Amino acid sequence: MFATAGPAAITYVDVYDVAAVAAVVLVEEGHEGRIYEPSGPEAITHDQIATAIGAAIGSRVGYVDVHEEVARQAMLAEGMPEAVTEFILGFFASVRTGSLAQPTDAVRTLTGREPRTFGQFARDYVALFRPEVVPDAPMATAGAR
Repeated sequence: MFATAGPAAITYVDVYDVAAVAAVVLVEEGHEGRIYEPSGPEAITHDQIATAIGAAIGSRVGYVDVHEEVARQAMLAEGMPEAVTEFILGFFASVRTGSLAQPTDAVRTLTGREPRTFGQFARDYVALFRPEVVPDAPMATAGAR
C-alpha cells in the first residue's frame, strides 16, 4: 500500500462507529447544535495500518511513502479528476502535520463502548484487502475523523 502520509499517525474511525454515533445523535434529545468528532481508539501510522492488513490477510503488506508530486502525477495519469486529486493530497498534507492524530472520546461517550480498532476493521473487510480483489489503482483511501 502507498500514500503520502510519511511517518505521521492518524485516528481512522470505523464506519460502524460513525453509524453508531449518528444513531445516538439522531434519536436522542439534546444534541442539537453540538459537534462531535468520532475517532478510532488510537493514532496509528500507515506502517501499522499495513501490518494490520497483512495480519488480516495472512501475508506481508508494506507501506511505501510516496512523494506528493509523484502521487499527484499517478492519480492524474489514472484519470482521477484534478479536484479529487488535490483533495486527497490536501488530506494527507493535513495528516502529515499531526492534525488527525489525537483520539477523541466521542464514540465512548455517545455509545457507551470503546471505538473499534483498525485491526478489527481489517479483519471485518479482509476480502477487500486480498490481492485478487484489489483493482489496479494508484491509491486507495479510507475515512478519518
